[in-house]
Amino acid sequence: MEPCEDKHRSSHIGLIAGGGQFPLLFTQKARANGYKVVGVGFRSETDPQVARLSHRFEWLYLGQLSKLIRYFKSHGVTRVLLMGSISKSNIFKDIRPDFKALAFIAKTAGTMMTISFQNLRIFWKSTALPWCHPPFFCRN
Repeated sequence: MEPCEDKHRSSHIGLIAGGGQFPLLFTQKARANGYKVVGVGFRSETDPQVARLSHRFEWLYLGQLSKLIRYFKSHGVTRVLLMGSISKSNIFKDIRPDFKALAFIAKTAGTMMTISFQNLRIFWKSTALPWCHPPFFCRN
């Protein structure tokens, strides 16, 4: 697989890594295609190997949206992917919502346990970091 051709894009790709194998598989494939993965993960969910394979990596608690956005912007990330799962048992155990997270929760109050991907994508766009749509890599 070849990386998508676009001369205006950075070689850095942001990754919000949850649990499971997909963040690790993506990180391996992105590295093999010459991309530098700048990732964030959650200690209770993310495989530590994702951190070791990433160009840069930061451990966060669920709900630290402001810190997450600042981290990506400080590393020149212009594209972000969200991959992996967050187990229901950890949603309330390891959460530390900041003001931006609380604003998002208030905005989606009626659907807290079933926050739609579309709502998260709309909220994310307001942070000025574009959302990456899979598949990230083009087929030959």
